[in-house]
Amino acid sequence: MKPNGKILRAAGVAAAGLLVLYATGIVALHFWLPADMDDWFRPRSRKPFSSSEWANSAFGDIARYRMANDLVQSKRLVYASESDLRSLLGRPGIEETNGTVKRLCYDLTSQRVMPAKCPLIPYYLFFNTDTWELEVQCENGKVKKARIRST
Repeated sequence: MKPNGKILRAAGVAAAGLLVLYATGIVALHFWLPADMDDWFRPRSRKPFSSSEWANSAFGDIARYRMANDLVQSKRLVYASESDLRSLLGRPGIEETNGTVKRLCYDLTSQRVMPAKCPLIPYYLFFNTDTWELEVQCENGKVKKARIRST
């Protein structure tokens, strides 16, 4: 039995329409969702923070990500002094100052190791070179905000 040309053409148009709808959804995610979108899709696994284990971990260690996630979810860092933060986490990979606000960033792991989870963008279809970092914002010597974000 030979397929009908009209049916094949209609299936092609439907497939093309779904592809356009998918691409539109991806663009909408990128431009219209809030800046803290990383928090929606990042992995949630956590491990109780250990100062000694943190000190012995390095970029790429999954335990480092999980301990940072524990610090963020427990809000343990918020309102800590900057000096307490530095004694707890050590020297940051990035340190920037803008007026009275200081941003300290600690590299955690690659998103290839701990991929973001989004139903519209399956991680196994894309080559991801992004990384996760713990970003801590201090103002006037006190931690105001801590989050895990994509770089």
